[in-house]
Amino acid sequence: MGKIIPTRIRNEDGTFKKGFSYSPKTQFKKGMKIPKSVIEKRTKSILGQKRTLEQKQAISGERSKNWKGGQERFRCLDCNKVLVSRYAKRCITCKARFYVGEKNHTWGDGKPKCIDCAKQISYSAERCGKCAGKLRAKERSPFWIKDRTKLVRRQERNDSAYYDWRKSVRDRDGWKCKISNGDCLGKVVAHHILPWSKFPKLRYEINNGITLCRFHHPRKQNDEMKLSPYFQSLVMNNSN
Repeated sequence: MGKIIPTRIRNEDGTFKKGFSYSPKTQFKKGMKIPKSVIEKRTKSILGQKRTLEQKQAISGERSKNWKGGQERFRCLDCNKVLVSRYAKRCITCKARFYVGEKNHTWGDGKPKCIDCAKQISYSAERCGKCAGKLRAKERSPFWIKDRTKLVRRQERNDSAYYDWRKSVRDRDGWKCKISNGDCLGKVVAHHILPWSKFPKLRYEINNGITLCRFHHPRKQNDEMKLSPYFQSLVMNNSN
């Protein structure tokens, strides 16, 4: 039979009150201090005293009765270097060499290789860049268009013929705006007197071009048609 626990240290539901606990030998309370006899015993021992430097050196290292060789006994298996941790078998450099390539436990025959030339490639590719380029050349390419009539039209405003026309118009006008007055401002450009879209036969005609600055260049299509006779008169006067 266990010792009967007084009801004064228990709650109504049978649990212990806050700050009370029970054991068969003694009853403890919260905040109980250590007995004086225990304190005196500890202060008289070596643990409770401040050691001098000579006392510390006397019981340290090889002089200690618990000496087992220190870190000198833990050396790398490959280079015989002293290890920092006693649980390690190799140093960091030797460990890195030991687990490289096929020695690594996660080795999976290295990186994948090209199907055609067996060259190492990335994990997301099937062929190297050289073999993939050969495969996608002309008809082999997945973007090859068999019907050549469906190709993108030539961008005539970016070809050499348009560049030559633009340069010849600027050279004729001396790289200056034909309407030379105090309002001139901005970069000089070559302008089509008759519109590009409505008169395709006159696109590369030099007399159909005039050099204008950004300020005098017409901003709307209606303005181009209204000013075209005036621009033609300027060009004709220059040719005469």
